[in-house]
Amino acid sequence: DVLAQIAPHWTSQENRDRLALIKEQLPKLRQVQEESMAVAASGDRDALVKGGDEFADKATAINDAIGKSLGDMADSNEELLKKNTEEMSAANSSMIWTMWGTVLAALAFGSFVAIYLSRKVSMATSSILDKAEAIASGDLTGEEVKIDSNDELGDLAAAMNKMQGNLVKMIVAVAENAQQVANASEEFSAVSQQITSNSEETTAQANV
Repeated sequence: DVLAQIAPHWTSQENRDRLALIKEQLPKLRQVQEESMAVAASGDRDALVKGGDEFADKATAINDAIGKSLGDMADSNEELLKKNTEEMSAANSSMIWTMWGTVLAALAFGSFVAIYLSRKVSMATSSILDKAEAIASGDLTGEEVKIDSNDELGDLAAAMNKMQGNLVKMIVAVAENAQQVANASEEFSAVSQQITSNSEETTAQANV
């Protein structure tokens, strides 16, 4: 029957015991019914009344036992249902709190990463801007911009450092060339003075 099919799924041993008791009482009730029907069909005077009275006397206790077991099973199942509902509600509440905690943690982590990256980019941009202003004002003595990244800012910093190095090399080369020109000018001036002196001596000798 239906109760026998769902009984293995019951978590309460008491309900299984109640079902077993009901199954034990049903054959007794059937036997009382058959005996009462036999008395009623005996043909004796007042046979039907006797059969009915006998069935009522014997079946009442059995019916009461079965009814009590069924009532206890219904109450137990109601309590189990209520308990399961409360447990599911608590589990859902815990899951909701866990979900909110995860969302808040993710938001906090995302905010931290965003702030960190924003400060890093801001500091890198400020360093590059300061270096560009220093080069524009003629100061090539500053240290190179140190940005360890493989993005556009890193490329810009590398280009800025390379430009500073090239400008320093160019200025050094110009200074060296200027020194060479100054040295050559001094030598040319000395030669010119020597030629002038020799020319004056030659003229003086010719006049004598």
